[in-house]
Amino acid sequence: MKYIIQAFILIVFMSSCKTTKEIPVVEEEKVVSPNLAKRDIPVATAGKTGRSERFRKPTIDPEQVIAQLGLSEAQEKPFLDFWEKNQAEMDKLRSESGGDRMAMREKMKAFRENSKTEIEKLLTPEQFAQYKRILAEDRMKSRRGQ
Repeated sequence: MKYIIQAFILIVFMSSCKTTKEIPVVEEEKVVSPNLAKRDIPVATAGKTGRSERFRKPTIDPEQVIAQLGLSEAQEKPFLDFWEKNQAEMDKLRSESGGDRMAMREKMKAFRENSKTEIEKLLTPEQFAQYKRILAEDRMKSRRGQ
C-alpha cells in the first residue's frame, strides 16, 4: 500500500510539473534560380483545385526540377523556355479538344514525343534519365490522387 501511495504522489507531482523545452525550428532553405524568379511560369496547383484539374496538370515545380537535375546556368534558361512553351501548348491542346478525348489524346501523344526529343537535346544523358524518373514519379502520384 505504501508503494502505491508513493507512486500516486510521484505521478501527480510529475504531471503537475510542466517542463517545456524550446525546440528551435530549422527552416529548410529553398534554392531558387535567379532566372526563375524573373518569370511567371505556370506551376501546378495540386490540392488547391478539384480532382479533375489535378489530373490535367503536372504537380512538378520547375524549381524542383532544376534543383534535382543540377542544371548549369547555361541550361536553365533554355529549360525554363521549354517549360513555359510546353505548359502553354498543353493548356491550348486541352482547351481546343472540345470534348473529343480521342483526338486530344492523339494530339497530346504527338506533342509529348516532340517535347521529349526537344528536352533530350537540352539535357545530358544522365539528366535526361533523371528527368524521365521525375515525370514517372509525378504520373504515379497523380494516378493515386495524391
